[in-house]
Amino acid sequence: MLFVGGAAGGTLGAADRSAICGARQSCDVTLHEAGQSSDRIALTVAEARFGPAERAAEAPDSGCLTDAGQRYGGTEIWRLKDGTPPLRVLTLCNWLDNPPGVDQDAIRVADNRIVRVYRYGNLAETETFELDPWHQLHQRLCESKPGTPYSGDIVDFDFATFVAKSVVFDRTPRPKWATGCPTWPERFAIRPARGLVGGYAIVLPNGDARLPKGAALGSCGLRLSTDGKSGFLLRGRPSEKDRAELRAIFDGAASLVLQVDDATAASVAQGASWKDRPRVELWTGGSSSNPDFGTRTRRDPPSIDQIAITLDGVPHPGLGDPILPDVERWEAEGPGHRPVTVLRLRWAKGNPKDGWFLMYVQREGRGTARAVASAGVAHRRPLYLPSAADEPVACRLEAGLWNIAEAKPPSP
Repeated sequence: MLFVGGAAGGTLGAADRSAICGARQSCDVTLHEAGQSSDRIALTVAEARFGPAERAAEAPDSGCLTDAGQRYGGTEIWRLKDGTPPLRVLTLCNWLDNPPGVDQDAIRVADNRIVRVYRYGNLAETETFELDPWHQLHQRLCESKPGTPYSGDIVDFDFATFVAKSVVFDRTPRPKWATGCPTWPERFAIRPARGLVGGYAIVLPNGDARLPKGAALGSCGLRLSTDGKSGFLLRGRPSEKDRAELRAIFDGAASLVLQVDDATAASVAQGASWKDRPRVELWTGGSSSNPDFGTRTRRDPPSIDQIAITLDGVPHPGLGDPILPDVERWEAEGPGHRPVTVLRLRWAKGNPKDGWFLMYVQREGRGTARAVASAGVAHRRPLYLPSAADEPVACRLEAGLWNIAEAKPPSP
């Protein structure tokens, strides 16, 4: 199914038709207005639909299904811009043999935008792209497990800011049975709506790129800061003057990079216990083989493990039975030419956990000045441990900083 918001109209020139259709005789093209590019050139989206005997690019040999369950060859989406060749950007195809109306692969067209909506069984995804220049702006994904309560969590990812927000059903002492995917709330918070909890997810970029030793995290990575601008400030008042910041990113399935920027840490007396020092607290929970992975809450204390990493790079076991990682530590120059401490955590056999909660504890004198975290806390346990957010993004080294390289929209 295809639905569009742009007004239909215009005529397809012979050269553009040849580029889009080629030798495929069943090619039926409909044009839709798509506003203007950033350089104020009119944009058009061409919807090319093919009959059952022919195929859209990358459509399976078995063909695609309409909402009524009939076979056809699929739909290609092309961007038309004066002065440039037609660009194929997407292929739409519903190929699953579910009952009619269950699955959907559709788009909406707006001013220099395409919004793609997938719905395949228990998977729901919305992607937003800019037409010119063609790149991905946003993704919202939810996957639930049939018949499994509380298994649907939504991840909302902004490609420009590298922020991944996650929302899941809350578990209470007497929970209401909840399945499928939650509705995305109007505001994002620790408890964004009744029956929901929210948290920031740590991103796992696609590809094999790893942060080089000696470099620092820049725009690639989750940011939690004690100035109240990112993350959830759980303790203390926000402070710009004494601001501390924690950045985090996965650079492998069993490798987590943490970066601390805290100018006050050096002046704090180092206590005998890790609880008396500035530190990162990492809570993990939920086995990747568990059908409820990534949706752990304080109601599952046996599944939650706590690790504290002090700024000297030493991991300390806390609650539960955590698997302690090997820690590689170095000093670097971070964003704004500020000194930072970088900690790369590696689990030799891989970490079997798939729920992650981060907190940085900033100390002052003999007490805690501020604590900023990726989710809320209740009864000294995290409310939510979001799964890692596996996103189609890449990072690259620029002047010693690990920055966003590009979003990678699906190949058409």
